[in-house]
Amino acid sequence: MKQKTFIFILLAVVLVAVFAGWYFFFRISSSSTSGNPTTTINQNLFPYGSVNPNTGSTTTTTNQTGSTTINETPGQLPQLIQITNTPVSGAIFLPETKNASSTVVRYIDRATGHIYDFSIETETKTEVANTTIPKVYQGYFSPNGSRAILQSLDDNNDIQTVSANIPTNATSTFFASSTNLNLTDVRFLPKNITSLSIGNKSLF
Repeated sequence: MKQKTFIFILLAVVLVAVFAGWYFFFRISSSSTSGNPTTTINQNLFPYGSVNPNTGSTTTTTNQTGSTTINETPGQLPQLIQITNTPVSGAIFLPETKNASSTVVRYIDRATGHIYDFSIETETKTEVANTTIPKVYQGYFSPNGSRAILQSLDDNNDIQTVSANIPTNATSTFFASSTNLNLTDVRFLPKNITSLSIGNKSLF
């Protein structure tokens, strides 16, 4: 009697396992191919800036799959421009003037302390001051961009702050590199200045 009961239970377990296998492998598989909506994931990890090889333009659209493309026509400025591939310690947009024909970013090279102007429209770089102050970790400009504050560390790890005027002919136009590009009115301020505010004609 016990042997018949054991065989009956074993057959019941086998039947349940067969039914479960049929349900999961055949019913679910058939339902997934019967027209039910499925979810797909866009595998493009960098959807921005896809360039059309035929036109050279960048396109970005947003659709139901979640991918995004930016529409740009040939000749249009890109949304992001790399002005330098070296570390920068400070930068400012120069204010617009009547003689300015381009939007200009003025920045300080961290390694040398040299100061450059970068034209956004023409994507050209011009050196406007070449007085070398090594390892300028922090730099500031007056609102009109005519004066710079450069901070570095001396041999004792004290903060050394230098205030100087940028050559006057460098504040309004681009000029040849043969022009005298030395900083003028150079002043060494007290050591270990940790906070400052600079105006066109004043420093706090």
